[in-house]
Amino acid sequence: MELYLVRHTRLNIPLGICYGQSEIPLAETFPDEARQISDKLKGITEAHLYTSPLERCAKLAAHISNEPAIIEPRLKELNFGQWEMKKWDAIDRKAVDKWTQDFVNNRCPGGESYYDLNLRVKEWMADLHKAKVKKAIAVTHAGVIRIFRAKHAKLMLSESFTLKVDHGDIYRVVTEDDFIYQCDLL
Repeated sequence: MELYLVRHTRLNIPLGICYGQSEIPLAETFPDEARQISDKLKGITEAHLYTSPLERCAKLAAHISNEPAIIEPRLKELNFGQWEMKKWDAIDRKAVDKWTQDFVNNRCPGGESYYDLNLRVKEWMADLHKAKVKKAIAVTHAGVIRIFRAKHAKLMLSESFTLKVDHGDIYRVVTEDDFIYQCDLL
C-alpha cells in the first residue's frame, strides 16, 4: 500500500499550551499552506482520503479533494485528558515528571498513553490492509506520523519524539502488511 501522511497546517495558539484533541483555530496562513499542500498532492490519483475528525485536519482534507474525506477517529492526536488547553508550566510538575518518565505507557489524567495512540494507528492500518486499500492520503497529526516514522526507522516509541514533523509535512509511506518499506518526506 502507498500511504501519504499529511500533518495539518499551523495553528493559532500560543507556545507552551498542552493540546492534543482540543479544537484549535487555524493560523491566518491556512489558505496559502493548504494550497501548497494540495499542489504537492496533485499527481496522486485514485487515493482514498482519510482525515482526523478534528477541524484542523478536516478543513485541510476539504482543500485537498472535492470528494468528501472518510472521517477516521483513530487518526486523532494523543488525548491529554485533564491537561488539554492548560499551560505546561501550570500543570502539576510531579504529574508531568511522572508522565514523562514513561509517556509510552503512562496515561495523562483522563487521557491516554502514547502506546494507546500506537494501538489506534496499528488497528487502522490493519483495517486498511484487510480492505485491500492500494493508495490512501491521511490528514492527521504529528503524533500519528511519528508512530510511522519510528517504526520505519526501527526506533522504540520512546525515541519517536526525536523525529521532527513540521506543520504541512507530507510523508510517503510504502507498506505491506505490518512492514514499512519506505517513509520519505515529500
